[in-house]
Amino acid sequence: MKKTRNSKFKVICKYISLSLLILAVIVLCAEALTPGKESAAHSNGVGNTIDNILTEIGGDKIKEVQPEEVQILVDGHWQSNLTLNCGASKTLQAKILPEDTSVNFRRVVWSSDNTKVVSVSNGTVRARAVGEATLTLRLAEDESIFDTVHVKVNEVYAESLSLRLSGGENKNTVKADKTATVVATLTPSDTTVKAVKFESSDPKIATVDSKGTVKGIAPGNAVIRATYTSQTEKKDALVVLTEELEITVAENDEVTVPVEKVSVDISALALHYDGATRTYYLYVGAQKTFTALLSPADTTENRLVWSSSNEGVLKINASTGKCSALKKGKVTVTVSAAANSALKASFELEVRNETLGAALSVQGDKANLEKTGANEYSLTVKAGAKDIVLMAQGAPSQLYVRYTTEDKSIAEIFEDGTLSTYKSSQSAASGAVKLTVTVADNAQFSAEGGNLCETYTLILTVERIAFSETVDGWGQLVRKLFGHFGAFLVVGLLAATTAIFFDKKSWKHRFLTLFRLVLFGFALACLTELLQMDIFTVGRGASFSDVIIDCSGYMPAALILYGIFLVIALITAIVRFAKKKKERT
Repeated sequence: MKKTRNSKFKVICKYISLSLLILAVIVLCAEALTPGKESAAHSNGVGNTIDNILTEIGGDKIKEVQPEEVQILVDGHWQSNLTLNCGASKTLQAKILPEDTSVNFRRVVWSSDNTKVVSVSNGTVRARAVGEATLTLRLAEDESIFDTVHVKVNEVYAESLSLRLSGGENKNTVKADKTATVVATLTPSDTTVKAVKFESSDPKIATVDSKGTVKGIAPGNAVIRATYTSQTEKKDALVVLTEELEITVAENDEVTVPVEKVSVDISALALHYDGATRTYYLYVGAQKTFTALLSPADTTENRLVWSSSNEGVLKINASTGKCSALKKGKVTVTVSAAANSALKASFELEVRNETLGAALSVQGDKANLEKTGANEYSLTVKAGAKDIVLMAQGAPSQLYVRYTTEDKSIAEIFEDGTLSTYKSSQSAASGAVKLTVTVADNAQFSAEGGNLCETYTLILTVERIAFSETVDGWGQLVRKLFGHFGAFLVVGLLAATTAIFFDKKSWKHRFLTLFRLVLFGFALACLTELLQMDIFTVGRGASFSDVIIDCSGYMPAALILYGIFLVIALITAIVRFAKKKKERT
């Protein structure tokens, strides 16, 4: 009775296996006839489902890859020495190895051991004086990892010197008791030493001061000599250039009415006025021409000399009084009589930034920044994205920027604008992280006393890294593993199982079945490819390479499973033969 039940169960399994094999063949053929777009949509759907499952299983934490080395790159190449001309600048790059070092280890710090010669900020090097300095690049998270580059700053030597007289009566002529200016021009214009020394061949005829101002003393001729001397030696000697300009001092036949007083009415200069601080001011970029009052009104000594206490803040033409506001700061403007420098007047004013008008921008790996309001932005990045830098650019020449992060467990923005994202923001309550960028024209970030200060809000969305993004050729893998390759692998298992159930316990039959299994798989692969031709469907295409891929899924599965069966059958036959032989003896 038990033997009969086993026999019935075996028959049921045999035909179930055969039915599944036939069903799989029908499904494969039907899939081969499916148009290309529909087939791609099916495989993409399967791929997305698997991707989501594996992403959930894998969690959201970014793998931490520790840094091993940092390099300073000059024009994309590593080098240990750099030569610059004085006044020049160059931007260096930081390379961190391995290249997939985690974002939370990628913040770098630049420094110079001689900032008077070479300064560095965010990789931008400025040669400020002739000399040598060493720049160091360190990882903020591990200062034992660093690189250095030795910088030599060379002097730019003048090649020629020319002179001309400005403000005289006519060419190279100045009247007695009058002044003019000798203008010295050095070529090239970026010559390191820009100052020259002046001297007069006959101070009894004309005198000259250190700025080139010539004063006629008595009628006659004199030679003004200008001398340029380099700061350092060139080919074992200093570079010295001299040039002479012959001037004529003419008789002054004018009736001289000496100046007695110089004054300035600051309220008449059309300056802005801050009543709260009682301060007169100009905006950066403004240009004005200052005027002064002379007493008596009919004075003939009406030439004035204007000066600014800080030419970097307010540049002023010494003879005309025309000024340009260059950058924020405070200056004292002084005007004196050219004929008598003891007669002078001065006033204080400020140069202010009119507006920040800052605009945020971002550089780096797949960062998408959008402006959503007046001072509002949104930014979307991937968790673990590298080399993302947030920048604020505006009207003032020098901005002070401060960054703050609401949730540093998700992302963090450092003082240099470098952004590190540690995990996706889906764990945040709002689904995003709030970053605040405060931009000011002063280090105190104050809006008082004419200072400017604005706050910008940036909503950061950190997208999680899908499992598929960590696997090269994910789409191809899904199409093959869960497409024909995977389907043929299942067909191979079903074909081998069916062959085993239909086994006739004859070795001749078994080897013939093995051949049939191979032939069946190859024929089915060819059939499904032929069904993808344009005469049967659209958007597909048959290729022999796909037949090989299908067979690579079918053959191992069928042959391994059936091979295991043959090995077991062989061992069983050997054991039975040995047992019978033993019984006979």
